[in-house]
Amino acid sequence: MKCALFLPLQKVGCDRVLGSKAVPDMCGVCNGDNATCKVYKGQYTKQHYSNPRSIRVVELNSSSSYLAVRDAQRRYHLNGRWTVDWPGRHPMAGALFEYKRPYNRPESLTSTGPTNQTLVVEILIQGWNPGVRWEYTLKKADDKRTTVKHNYTWAIVRSQCSATCAGGEWRLIFRSKLDVCQMHTKPACYKDLRVQVNTSHCSAKSTPTTGQMPCNTQPCPASWSVGEWGACSRSCGAGEQSRQVQCVQRTGPSGVDTLADPKCAQPTPGRRQACNTHSCPPVWSPGPWSQCSRLCGKGLRKRTVLCTSSTPSGQSRAHTLPDSSCAGVHKPSGQESCFIKRCPKQRKVQWFVSTWQETRFIKCAEKDASGKYRELAAKKCLHVAKPSVELQRPCALASCPPARTTPSGPYPWSPRQRLHPPPPPAPPLARPQPPPDWYSSPWAQCTVSCGGGVQTRAVQCQMHTKPACYKDLRVQVNTSHCSAKSRPTTGQMPCNTQPCPAR
Repeated sequence: MKCALFLPLQKVGCDRVLGSKAVPDMCGVCNGDNATCKVYKGQYTKQHYSNPRSIRVVELNSSSSYLAVRDAQRRYHLNGRWTVDWPGRHPMAGALFEYKRPYNRPESLTSTGPTNQTLVVEILIQGWNPGVRWEYTLKKADDKRTTVKHNYTWAIVRSQCSATCAGGEWRLIFRSKLDVCQMHTKPACYKDLRVQVNTSHCSAKSTPTTGQMPCNTQPCPASWSVGEWGACSRSCGAGEQSRQVQCVQRTGPSGVDTLADPKCAQPTPGRRQACNTHSCPPVWSPGPWSQCSRLCGKGLRKRTVLCTSSTPSGQSRAHTLPDSSCAGVHKPSGQESCFIKRCPKQRKVQWFVSTWQETRFIKCAEKDASGKYRELAAKKCLHVAKPSVELQRPCALASCPPARTTPSGPYPWSPRQRLHPPPPPAPPLARPQPPPDWYSSPWAQCTVSCGGGVQTRAVQCQMHTKPACYKDLRVQVNTSHCSAKSRPTTGQMPCNTQPCPAR
């Protein structure tokens, strides 16, 4: 079993003795009395950049600004170059610096030194300069320095050109931690042509003129100008979208020339590409409507409606599916009424043939809405074929009784004749009356000249009212008096069924 002995922690003094309380003085001498060096102190509260040499720097008040340290060659060791370092110990110029940045308290930078090169402390101002207190020490032998006369000259600070070609402009860009600002080129004052110092060291009378100036005015190399992709031609089933691709060359800040495609680097960017390549859900696809069934008046037109679906197989036509695949989708109508124009008004005129009397006649007549015929002038029926029928026919009459002669005297007969007058003549033999029979009128004019119409005729059961030797008069009787088997065909039939010519 091993035992461990724990001793309390003890500090090591600058004399390297455990538990010693020896510390270096401000001059860096262990247990010294600050007699071997001279202390330099001061404050800096002006609102511009400074170049103090320091070992100990403390802000007078808390602020949002930062302390930064660089060397004479403008190489930053702490903060600077748009970078903020963490608080802690940072080795610089052969010494170790303690950088503190407490919350809501002033920043501080301390070091026991000594440094082996010149350091410059800067303030990265964010808003306002809170002011700093600084101090450092030097050996008294080092305080005796010879005065050196420096040369201060103006120089123009330029940033990189805003463009590599087509005439950019020089601009100076200063960046802080909060935003990015763009400024024109400005003059700067340099000490001994090496270190930039405050402009107050240079003569104001010789300040150079600054501003924007052209740079890189040569045309840019030809390049592709590619636009945004347009909308897809289809929402599903492999559509296509396009974009504008041009070979262009910038010749100035606002000048652009369009060149032929071979002038730019090949290959040419794609101008078209496939899009929405997923399959489409089944839908009803109606075909084109057929022609109207009638050229005038109300007709009917039809079309084919199929259940189809488009797939991303590259085929331009959609393939047909069973109607059950579109069961949940509303199916468009496959037929509908159509109307091209009104039909010209046609008068229903026809030749009317009268029944037999002593003779019969043919007249032009028009049938009105009540079914009655109204006589018209013959010229109204010139476009209707006139029926070829007999208007007269012979008829057989009974012999007439002999004519009586009136005697010249009061007694024209002989005595015998007066006593026995001759018997009256026998009545003529009556002809038997024909039974009722079916009679039909001529067919009326067709309702239309083409496209399918209807023509009608009257079919009646009639009987003679007197013997045929007198007048051939017939009257309409109930259809039960005529034989149903011998009844003529229906009173109407189709006509002019040929298609109408295209107009």
